[in-house]
Amino acid sequence: MDFNKITAISLLCLFSIAGCDSPTNTTEQAVDQNSIRVTTDKKSSNYICSHLLVKSDLVADKLTLTIEDKSYHLSQTESASGSKYISQNETVTFWQKGDSASLEFNGQRYSNCEKVTVQQATNSRNTIELPFTARGNEPGWMLNMSAEKLKLTTDYGKNTISFPTPEVKHIMGGYQFHTGDNTHSVTLEVHKKLCYDSMTGRPFPAFVTLNLDGETLPGCGGDPLDLLVGFEWVVEDIASEGIIDSSKVTINFNREGKIFGISSCNNYSSSYEITGENLTLTPPVGTLKACPQAIMMQERKFLDLLVKVNRYDIDGFGALILTTDDVQTIIARQP
Repeated sequence: MDFNKITAISLLCLFSIAGCDSPTNTTEQAVDQNSIRVTTDKKSSNYICSHLLVKSDLVADKLTLTIEDKSYHLSQTESASGSKYISQNETVTFWQKGDSASLEFNGQRYSNCEKVTVQQATNSRNTIELPFTARGNEPGWMLNMSAEKLKLTTDYGKNTISFPTPEVKHIMGGYQFHTGDNTHSVTLEVHKKLCYDSMTGRPFPAFVTLNLDGETLPGCGGDPLDLLVGFEWVVEDIASEGIIDSSKVTINFNREGKIFGISSCNNYSSSYEITGENLTLTPPVGTLKACPQAIMMQERKFLDLLVKVNRYDIDGFGALILTTDDVQTIIARQP
């Protein structure tokens, strides 16, 4: 066999291995040419179905539901409206319509599943998000800053001045905004560290200093929910009695007013409302699994205490402290 024929056969084999398929559907797969790694486009959402937290991961027409730490694989089926998915053994059905859904699971139907946001913790200390609000007392002042405008209200609402939002300047341990005109000079310094309102005691994620026309006014800033949302809080103490070493109790808050987690044996969910430094919760609902007696007793104590909580705090070491009227506490930390 001559050299040219050998070369042609070799090239034919090479092309057979490489293939000549049509381009891959980029909505389903994307190839990172640098790492030569195939990744799949996955759409993830979270729903609250009564007491259940349901995570959905959709790839093409295949849906994976994670419920109570177990995964269930479903395929899309025909439906009159929305998107309907069913498991192979037909024991799990999920019917999604916009931001709502219905779930059939363990022989029960949950018809009012709400789509919620379960935020992941980010390194917010390296950023400042707008809009941003800062406030202080004696004399009372409030500063609201959007991407376009800085508005400062002083003397308990009697005086208001506005300027275009200035550029942010990085300073030691924080950020500085400076603006003004021929009449007023405004400088706001923001430091991402825990701050307590001097009148209410409510915790805020930022300590701020306002300098208005040469007068320095301290205060607090940021959204208090940033101290609660985006973390899984792991409970380490219930009513000053600790918790069982092998057990796990968790608390999660989201911005839609839902609180959920593991109560020792079962999953639970509830709704919460924050007014000032007060925190109120609706009676929690949960799954109905059975565990050893000691775990069940701890779960009952946790849930009974949780519904009585009326106040929250973040201490100087970052612990979340939930307190009841009779000064019993639940203490949790970020892992």
